[in-house]
Amino acid sequence: MRIFIALLFLIFSQSGHSAKPIYNVELLFFSQHSGSVEQFPSYPGSPDMSAGTKPLGSQRGFTVIRGGRLAGIRKRLERAAGYTPIHLLAWRQPLPNHTAPKPAKVDIHTPSGKRIVGTVAMGRSKYAVLRVDVMLQESGQAYRIVDEIRMQRNEIHYMDHPKMGILATITKIK
Repeated sequence: MRIFIALLFLIFSQSGHSAKPIYNVELLFFSQHSGSVEQFPSYPGSPDMSAGTKPLGSQRGFTVIRGGRLAGIRKRLERAAGYTPIHLLAWRQPLPNHTAPKPAKVDIHTPSGKRIVGTVAMGRSKYAVLRVDVMLQESGQAYRIVDEIRMQRNEIHYMDHPKMGILATITKIK
């Protein structure tokens, strides 16, 4: 009888792991007006837009969604001196364990004439991993962030450049 119960426990515990966990990922891009006199190259190089990457909304299992958690922070940044929110990018994707980050192309044009171009990628091992290689183009200048961070669920993470920043969060929904 104990063997039978142990087998049932093993079967049911494994069946819960077969479903791929689904996550919402949100990135809030913003520019910073710090008054810094620091000089930047006029062209910091291009993000890697290799042939293997697809646009974010066209990757299998990825769904572009409306922003949730970072929408309130965007509103606060709109009222804060020194910051200009540029775009809130949010998507839903399956993210099982041991998933290598697959870059997705991002090409965002804003009504104010700013452009964000590059790649974003989420993967997961012990932690969720976010990789970004994005460039902000505005007023004839270009600023680039190339970064990789470990993320924990329901926490807000920050990627920094003196002229721009990215707030990121990941939330498990299933």
